[in-house]
Amino acid sequence: MTAALEKGATFAAMGRELLREPQWLKKVQAKAEASIRYQLDPNEMDELGLPHGLQVFLKNDFADTINFKK
Repeated sequence: MTAALEKGATFAAMGRELLREPQWLKKVQAKAEASIRYQLDPNEMDELGLPHGLQVFLKNDFADTINFKK
């Protein structure tokens, strides 16, 4: 993650990616970028372990930024 930040990524951007793809760092290190989830299916938020309050916030106030599947 330090390398990504050194190349200009922000903590906000990294946080967003980690919400959508908790295994992001491992997949990047393994050069498995093709398997990275770039959209979040609202039906998968429980499976990802996102707390209910965060789910509500993401759906209501952050939907344009989180890139939900339609």
